[in-house]
Amino acid sequence: MLPPRTPQIDGATAAAGGARIVNGTQFEATVTDRCAALAQEPAPGFTLLLLRLARADRRRALLTPIDADPVLDELLAAIAGALNEHDLVTACSRDEVAILLARVDREGVARLAADRIARALAPFAGRVRPRIGAAIAPAAGRRVADLLHALDAACEAAAGAPPRLAFAG
Repeated sequence: MLPPRTPQIDGATAAAGGARIVNGTQFEATVTDRCAALAQEPAPGFTLLLLRLARADRRRALLTPIDADPVLDELLAAIAGALNEHDLVTACSRDEVAILLARVDREGVARLAADRIARALAPFAGRVRPRIGAAIAPAAGRRVADLLHALDAACEAAAGAPPRLAFAG
């Protein structure tokens, strides 16, 4: 389960023309609803991305309350700005960001979104090194637990050499 977090940015704020930044509870509810819809054919697929961030300021970040982490808020805003208005972004922790690509059910399109995210994070290159795991529903699973397991495994696989992006399955 994704822990709730209320970022300094309003819990349902959309970046200008970008994705909405939501708290973990809203994100989890949306993913649960989307998985329930998969049980009814035909239901549109979707993609979950998990960004694990290797942070250069890890020690300092650990001393800062998560709700007052300015770098995380900047990262969330940059990621949201690179995505579409129907997508969702949430911080699972200081080092993990989950993304729902609501209308993406093909690997090629998900790769393009991951590339946009990587470009949006380029200004943070000295502070974070992201690796991205991706799971496309329903191919990677129809239940939340299955998707999260696949997503975690993909994110671990992305720890290798560039492009630091891996897909479940």
